[in-house]
Amino acid sequence: MPPRPQGQGDRPGWGQQPAYGQGAQGRHPGQTGPQSGQQGQSGQPGQSGPAGQSGQPGGYGAAAGSAPQTGSGTDNGTLVRIVLHALALLLVVLGISIPMDDMGTLWGDSAAWAAFAVVAAIAQGAAFFTKPALGGNGWFIGAAGAAGLLLFWTLLMLPMIQTNMAFMVTVGTACAAVAVALSPDRRL
Repeated sequence: MPPRPQGQGDRPGWGQQPAYGQGAQGRHPGQTGPQSGQQGQSGQPGQSGPAGQSGQPGGYGAAAGSAPQTGSGTDNGTLVRIVLHALALLLVVLGISIPMDDMGTLWGDSAAWAAFAVVAAIAQGAAFFTKPALGGNGWFIGAAGAAGLLLFWTLLMLPMIQTNMAFMVTVGTACAAVAVALSPDRRL
């Protein structure tokens, strides 16, 4: 079979393959119409750079090992902090509110300490907010809340550490301390 003639010089002949990342004459696959050759390092979509690298991230000419951008609104650190702040509040409130170990709730025994623990658990969540929110004092409020939970845990939960109530409050207090420590606005 005779070789097929090329039409207007825009397609490779039979058996010829275009360079990876480029169509014929500097064009990318899927691009139609005649194009001039390489146009330097422009970074514009559809134009190739010196080595056939495209200006499009994650495209045919992207550098090896580069990952395309996902565009998600939250990163992993923010997600971890959200979960830790929420767990701290949830576990402390559940720990002092659910009757366990054949004992009453902490609300029945000492309502003032229970209210203190709930306020501290809510306050530790302020460390999640960035500097502009809460007048730049979000981390200090969160740190005070976590310190209040540590005080509550030391005075009331540590003496009865073998109970399920103390276990839940211990895990909640630990979550609050870690969440405040992971804050990007941390000042210590």
